[in-house]
This record gives sequence, structure tokens and C-alpha cells, in this order.
Amino acid sequence: MNKNILITTIILISGLLSLFLFLKIALYHTFAIRKWPSITGEITKSEIEFAYAKNILEKNGWAHGILYKYVIDGVIYYGSRISGNIEFTFNFKAAARYFSKRYTPGQKVKIYYNPRDYYESVLVNTFGFTNYILLAFSLGCFWVLYGYTK
Repeated sequence: MNKNILITTIILISGLLSLFLFLKIALYHTFAIRKWPSITGEITKSEIEFAYAKNILEKNGWAHGILYKYVIDGVIYYGSRISGNIEFTFNFKAAARYFSKRYTPGQKVKIYYNPRDYYESVLVNTFGFTNYILLAFSLGCFWVLYGYTK
């Protein structure tokens, strides 16, 4: 196989995959979450945990171990997602510690929940920095591909 075709194919697949992830996870989820109703809940756990990769796309690292509860129609629900954005593990405890300091057990917080599935919830309903990185990577792959094929 021609080396140029192989490189072009790899760049195209990387760009398409990252763009798909961006559109599916970041845009859809972020805009859907902005319309979710909110309710007051409580942080029940906030600590730093070492997270092991669940698949080839993830890596081992430190993560926030945040758990919160909220009550809807007399039923208690638990959540652990901070936002609808893509969440990463950190190589250093200090980076993960930022979230555990921001949320402390017993703290009252606003929780956004999916009105179609009360088990799905987040603490933050904004478009995050990680989504901008993924968008830039997606567009960058296509820009490189476009320049490479000329």
C-alpha cells in the first residue's frame, strides 16, 4: 500500500472518529443538559480515587470520586458525573484533588437531571474546555488531511 494513502487514511479515520465523538457526546449532551430541570441535592462523597482503564481508549490515573444524591417524587437517586463533557483521569493527584476540594460531603448543590431518565444527572451544565480541545483536534485532522491531499 502506498505510504501516502496509509497516512491519509489514518488521518481521515482519526478526524472522523474525533468529530463523531465531539458531535455525539459533546454537542448533543451539552445542549440537551442545558434544557434539563434542576433540583437541589447533596454531596455524599468527595475523594480522590485511582481509576483503572476500562478499555483501550482510557488510561489509568487519578480521578475525582464524587457522589451526590437527590430526591425526585420521593425516590432517592445517586449520581457521580460532574458534567456532560468528556471527563479524564489525571496523572497527578493534585489535579484530581481540585474537584474533591470544590465539592465537600454535606454540601448542597444544584443538580441537573434528565427528565426522561432520572438516573442520569450532572452538577454542571456548561460546555467545557475538553470539548474545545476535541473540536480543535477534529478540525485539525481535517485541515491536515485537506492540505496533505493537495
